[in-house]
Amino acid sequence: MRPLVPAPAVLALCALLGLAAVLLLPETASLLPWGDRPAPNETQLAVTSLGLQVLTGGYLYAVHTITGLSAAWGALAFGYNSAIIVVKFILSPASYYNSAEATLSQHLWVGIAVMLLYVAALAVIYAVARRNQHPRRWAWPSKLGLVLALLVFAIVSRYVAAVALGRAATDYLEHVFAGAGLWLPVFIVVASWLAIEAFDRAAHRPDSSGPDAFLRAAFGTGLALIAVYHGLWVVFMLRLF
Repeated sequence: MRPLVPAPAVLALCALLGLAAVLLLPETASLLPWGDRPAPNETQLAVTSLGLQVLTGGYLYAVHTITGLSAAWGALAFGYNSAIIVVKFILSPASYYNSAEATLSQHLWVGIAVMLLYVAALAVIYAVARRNQHPRRWAWPSKLGLVLALLVFAIVSRYVAAVALGRAATDYLEHVFAGAGLWLPVFIVVASWLAIEAFDRAAHRPDSSGPDAFLRAAFGTGLALIAVYHGLWVVFMLRLF
């Protein structure tokens, strides 16, 4: 049986390079347009996000090569992970910068709680994909319904987090959903659809290792990247603020 997390050595290397990226790339932003504005500025956030997207692409290529997951899966996985990077490394720091109530430690605790929501959403997609794997087809109305369900889940979880974590969560999540305009719901919908399509591609590649070997690899890849992103996000926030 294949390990849950594919290409662990490559993942560890990308995590180390990601650590260097979140520590060093904000310094290079001063060489670029608008990078000399008071920190944290848009260029710092964009450059760091781009660096992490490059590392994500490298890891996904390694997973594609080692496991045999298709290039189409890799492109879709890169898409939904890029959306997660934008939310964590652009929208989230911007929301904290505009928050008057939350302290950095409270913000970080809320972010860790939100990570569990990412994991839960990925687990739901994985479970539904397993029910619709080869030779069964995953109908598009079901996919659309799951996208809408995940969007509602994200919005409802904003209120659940506010109740569980208090004023800090309320202030933070209000700025994420309202201060960032409609960008976050858009990214949730896009990321959900791309993740569903990625898992659907993985579910329709029969493999001698087992009926859902590719699905397990896709799920392990998603979980591993979510964990790495959130760890790097904590370092990035401490670095910026």
